[in-house]
Amino acid sequence: MTACAVSVLPDAWSRFLIEGLAARLLRPFPLALGHLRHYLAGSGQSRWVSTAAWFRADAGLRSALAQELQVDPAPGGRLAVSQSVLTNWEWRLAIGSVQVDWERDADGIWISFADRYDWHPDAPRVTRILHRAAAHLRGSGARAFTVHGRRERVRLPASEPARRRLPLGRLYL
Repeated sequence: MTACAVSVLPDAWSRFLIEGLAARLLRPFPLALGHLRHYLAGSGQSRWVSTAAWFRADAGLRSALAQELQVDPAPGGRLAVSQSVLTNWEWRLAIGSVQVDWERDADGIWISFADRYDWHPDAPRVTRILHRAAAHLRGSGARAFTVHGRRERVRLPASEPARRRLPLGRLYL
């Protein structure tokens, strides 16, 4: 089957690929599976997640933010976090690439985000056929929605220095 074949598959095949295959692969990741099911249900209503929980769970996010804070003396800003930077697969699959808003205060850093949960059928990636199948289901009721990361205070661990970014290729899922 070629990569473009999904665009001509009936809805039943797209649904089979997503509900049958993707949903099974996401079973160990309840947040990511919940986002997928919400997308398929088609309400389009926003979902909220804890940025503090994400921050605690993902060393890649902590490292990226630590590096940003070291080079940017501003009281606040926006950090582009690529999916390839994330080290926790639960969050990597549930959030993807995102713009994180941050603000410093005397007690720590406040972080938040708002990002569309959607599928990208034309982006070059290993899972392109799944993205095409999921995007195809928009025609039968699936809808993108906004994932909001609550504005929460976090603290960078003193023992976790920022990692140097390496100029490596990116793997997007």
